[in-house]
Amino acid sequence: MNILKYFSFRYILKSHLVLCFIIVCVISLISPSFQAFSQETPILAVTDISIDKRIESELAIPLTERIREIFVNSNQYKVIDRNTINLVIEEQKFQLSDLVDAERTVKIGKLLGAQFIVTGNLTKIENLNTMSLRIIDVETGVIVSQVSGEIDGGLNELLNLTEMLGNKIVGVKPISERIGSIYVSANMKDSDVFLDGIRKGKTPLLIEDVQKGYHLLEVKKDYYYYKAEIAVINRDIIEVNAVLEILKGNVFIQTDTDKVNIFIDNKGYGQTPKLIKNIIPGEHELILVKDWYMKVEESFEVMPYETTRIQINLVQVGNLFIEILDNAQNVDNITVVKDGVGEDIFLLDWAKRGMTKELPVGRYILKVDGTNIKKTEGEIYITRGKTLKVQITPEYTEEYIAEQETAEKERIEKEKAIERERAAAKRERFEKEKAIEREKEKKVLTANLEKLKLRRVNYKTAGFVFGGGAAAFTGGTLLFYFLSRNQMDEYNTYYDLYEQETDTAKAIEYRNTAQDHLDRSRTLSTVEYVFLGSAILSAGISTYLFIRRPKEEDINRLEMQISTYSQDDFRIRTNLIKRF
Repeated sequence: MNILKYFSFRYILKSHLVLCFIIVCVISLISPSFQAFSQETPILAVTDISIDKRIESELAIPLTERIREIFVNSNQYKVIDRNTINLVIEEQKFQLSDLVDAERTVKIGKLLGAQFIVTGNLTKIENLNTMSLRIIDVETGVIVSQVSGEIDGGLNELLNLTEMLGNKIVGVKPISERIGSIYVSANMKDSDVFLDGIRKGKTPLLIEDVQKGYHLLEVKKDYYYYKAEIAVINRDIIEVNAVLEILKGNVFIQTDTDKVNIFIDNKGYGQTPKLIKNIIPGEHELILVKDWYMKVEESFEVMPYETTRIQINLVQVGNLFIEILDNAQNVDNITVVKDGVGEDIFLLDWAKRGMTKELPVGRYILKVDGTNIKKTEGEIYITRGKTLKVQITPEYTEEYIAEQETAEKERIEKEKAIERERAAAKRERFEKEKAIEREKEKKVLTANLEKLKLRRVNYKTAGFVFGGGAAAFTGGTLLFYFLSRNQMDEYNTYYDLYEQETDTAKAIEYRNTAQDHLDRSRTLSTVEYVFLGSAILSAGISTYLFIRRPKEEDINRLEMQISTYSQDDFRIRTNLIKRF
């Protein structure tokens, strides 16, 4: 009995062990499938970026492909091909602009079988491009992640911004030994970037391999400046949008007399003494003006964060008006010298233009000098706030007066001699002109005589030619008249035969022969009329030429007039020229 119980227990135990082994094997076989199912890679779709109308629409494809490439390389998602997405959009008759609507975006994601869908948009305000990306959960329609950034630049800068935002939204960290990075953009393009006092380049700029800790970031361009302390604590990219502001300085202007009007770069700033704040750094033009004080014009420089101090002593002034009463053309120089020892102040131009010259207050020596005038000088005093009027009457020197009298006498004698020469030359020229004129008139009459003779011969010859032509055309007319009549007689003969003939064939032959003679008669008649017209035209032209030819008596009369040509009979010769 005990032995049976032992074997039964042993059989049962062995059966349970086999069953447990089978169960363990089955579980070990199916557990990887459960694990793979539970850890399945999510499916993600990337739609084309929505582009602002002020940006070229062709940028959407390269920017979207860059984002899709980042998600593919992250190995965190199964990314749907762009062609598949476009096929679904076309089947649903959606427009790309419809993807801005969250509800339609989620619907597209569900039709694609995606768990997540990525959308983005790019806008432009002035020269600043702003991009935003977001990941939407297709099941719930909730935005699970969103990033944005802005940059000033072209396609390369946009691609850099797209890569930065794509890496940021995916969560990919650069695989390198660097600690962190700083991306610097600025409101002024090509600004110089300094990190801890070391120049790194120009904006927009990505500074890599930045060590952990606090760093001084400076951005400069001309007199514009930005400064910030940046804390680098991990490998994330720190974005800094630097807004540069101009650094301004101050200027304090003081004069030895108060209430002097201040103008900086032609803009009024009140009166001295004055502290003027917020002046742009650089060179500026200063003008100080006050009645009856010398105007001050000078340049000064303002440095950032500094106060430039200017101390100026003004000079009191009065006015001098000089009037030249006579012989102004001989005055070469008018000068004044303060206290007789200072530099010469030239006033000739001021005097000739009737203008007033402003001079510092004090005693002056006035000097007047010129060509052939006596040198004069005298003292004048300029008083503040007053105008001194000086009248100058230059006097010629005695030598110049004597020279002028002698020169006047010589001039009169020369003018008389020249006048006599002119009168003699005029008479001689008149005689020559009269002789030349008489010779010209004789040549004209001779030429007219030759023309008349030639015209008479030409007209006579042409008359004979056209007369002969008229006779020839008349003979031709008679000839063609008889030929035409002969053909007409032949026509009548054959036409009579045609009417009398009973045989049809011969009748047709007679009729054709009669028609040929009729055609020849008509042709000859036409030629006859042509010859007749030509004969009439030639006879008319011949008659006209004989009538219009110059008369023999006209030629004889002109030859007589030339042979009896007289130099004193100018009136008759003039009439002959007008006639012929």
